[in-house]
Amino acid sequence: MSCVGTCCERISIPYHPKELRAAYDAWYNKEKHYVDDEGEEQPIPRHIHLVYPMLKFLGYSKIHPASAKELEFVEEIGTQAFPVYSCKHLTKDKLCSIYEIRPDVCRTYPDGTVCKFKGCTLGANPKPTDWPKNDGKGDDQC
Repeated sequence: MSCVGTCCERISIPYHPKELRAAYDAWYNKEKHYVDDEGEEQPIPRHIHLVYPMLKFLGYSKIHPASAKELEFVEEIGTQAFPVYSCKHLTKDKLCSIYEIRPDVCRTYPDGTVCKFKGCTLGANPKPTDWPKNDGKGDDQC
């Protein structure tokens, strides 16, 4: 089985675009915190320096992107809307255009947890160092 690229096509992280930009700018300026949308100081998200430049904002969805077959975007942000992004390096064929040099955050996603995307070929995606050797039984890892 192989990766279907859904996690790169529908990235849902709990940060609105302005907040992500503020966090990235704080990291760039070597600050330890950023100010969120509500004016509160927050720690800088892990991997912001790698992730932010790769993201393309798509809109807000009523349903978490991992649960939806088709995304329905909404105009109003509201408290129940999920910001949805895609990776700038995902091709039309859902392949990674920087696969050989992709950052570790991409290599290890979802970092040993169960993948939440419907249609993903992985029940659980262990870290690459924990992956079993391909035994020819068709359970290759993404």
